[in-house]
Amino acid sequence: MTISLNTSEVIYTIEALASEKNMEDKEVKLSEFLKEVDVKIVWKEEEKTKVGRGRIIDDDANFVYLTGEKGTVVVNRNDIIAIKTSVVK
Repeated sequence: MTISLNTSEVIYTIEALASEKNMEDKEVKLSEFLKEVDVKIVWKEEEKTKVGRGRIIDDDANFVYLTGEKGTVVVNRNDIIAIKTSVVK
């Protein structure tokens, strides 16, 4: 499995080193891959599109926990449309 997150300067490519047979047992943690990186998450909630900016502090099989200047938001993984990263220098 490959997850690509495009940025203006860098394309983050994360490859899970597991076969399809073992993929069910392997959980991809966004908080580990995007540690110390500012992100923008776009998701659908009811009939509205919402945007959150900040850092992913934790995630599990169902939710992503995003903390920013306005507080913490919990986003259902199934509702996420896109995740955009910015490069920390």
